[in-house]
Amino acid sequence: MTEASAVPSQRESTTPVERLRGMQDVGPEAYRARRQVLDRLLEVLGRHGYQLIETPVLEPTELFLRKSGAERIAQMYAVTYRNREIALRPEHTASVLRYYVESLQTEPLPLRLAYAGPVFRYERPQAGRSRQFTEVGCELLGAPGPAGDAEVIHLAAEVLDAVGIRPRIVVGHVGIVLDFLSRLPLRQRVRDWLLWSMERLRKGQPVDLEPELAGLTKEPRFAVLLEKATELGVAEIVPVVTRRSVVRPWKEGAKQERWRRIVIEATEQCERARPPRLHTPLPLPQALRLADGLRVVPWEEEQSLGLRQLLRGLTEAPRQVSVLVGPEGGLEPQEVEMARGAGFAVVTLGPRILRAETAAIVACALVMHELGELGP
Repeated sequence: MTEASAVPSQRESTTPVERLRGMQDVGPEAYRARRQVLDRLLEVLGRHGYQLIETPVLEPTELFLRKSGAERIAQMYAVTYRNREIALRPEHTASVLRYYVESLQTEPLPLRLAYAGPVFRYERPQAGRSRQFTEVGCELLGAPGPAGDAEVIHLAAEVLDAVGIRPRIVVGHVGIVLDFLSRLPLRQRVRDWLLWSMERLRKGQPVDLEPELAGLTKEPRFAVLLEKATELGVAEIVPVVTRRSVVRPWKEGAKQERWRRIVIEATEQCERARPPRLHTPLPLPQALRLADGLRVVPWEEEQSLGLRQLLRGLTEAPRQVSVLVGPEGGLEPQEVEMARGAGFAVVTLGPRILRAETAAIVACALVMHELGELGP
């Protein structure tokens, strides 16, 4: 299909529209080279009996929240559209498993499925890394044990060799680490965090041990925050997944049910007319898009603008105030800049370093008091 380009009229803007940061155009020569590489990879996969499938680029956000870890969740392009939470896929595995559950459960095992297509991850653009890239891979379903592992390892070596890359394979197995951690007197939340940290260290990424471990040595206090925010009259509560969040996606359903019960009980106790709206956990970029009205983010690195000073300088009361508070260990500087770019004012709550749940309660109480919703 071809189209003729119309000449813009004088009333139309002639300012060029640039491509989004982190997205790349692929010219004819580069496309041909990529296509040759892709064809070689798919030829090897097909020779080993892997059948090519295609899954949607858009999926329900919940699909990736259940499967992915905190770092991947924080990188998702997720939006709320017509009251549905949807996301551009950050990887293929979750979609392939959904497809299997919906359509292939009656097929004999093992199943060999392959895929190739664009995925999207919101991360810092740098050399050799884009926010959209083509992922090629395969899933061997229903072949447990060493034979299945050996097949996938052999396949990984062969596809690299097919495109002229001499493979160096380092074999590791998360089951070994999980078995070791299970023998230690640690809560599951601590084990999850240790696994997450090992992966970051393997990639050469920093892990701020001191504040992270300090947050893991106490029982979770989010329940207290839910209760007090409800009593203060907060209208909406949005749990936000950031890079320093510790998430167990496979237990999120049961956890959210407990959260709902806490909110309902607090609503009845303080005799509110209706409970606050409690969202499912959202990645930071999507949570920022939900914010409206006056937007503030307390940050321990901010020294000049206080929250009370900001509120008292307003010429009229905002119809809504959105407060973003980071996890134990705080927001990372790039996350604060992301919030600033979404219209959030970065403020300080004072000279003391507060725990996450304390900072959230203090910020909400200050907002309610300064806007005349709390106290005489």
